[in-house]
Amino acid sequence: MEAIARRALMTKYAVTDHVTGAFDRMRRDDRGQGAVEYVGIIIAVVIVLVGVMAVLKEISPEVDKAIKGAIEKVTKFGEGGPK
Repeated sequence: MEAIARRALMTKYAVTDHVTGAFDRMRRDDRGQGAVEYVGIIIAVVIVLVGVMAVLKEISPEVDKAIKGAIEKVTKFGEGGPK
């Protein structure tokens, strides 16, 4: 019985060491950080655009249509998506 308890304790230490090492590596590793920041910026811009479009739809439908047309022209969403 003592051998099983010793083995379980050693396994616990091994797993704890592995998990702690993984967290340490993640904390020190900066690879991919720039991509995450760019994605965050893009998400922020999209949220602002959606808010502006919602306000413009209520205030001025003509401006709303002009902005939607410009976005469709750039992204080609009006033609079934980018090509």
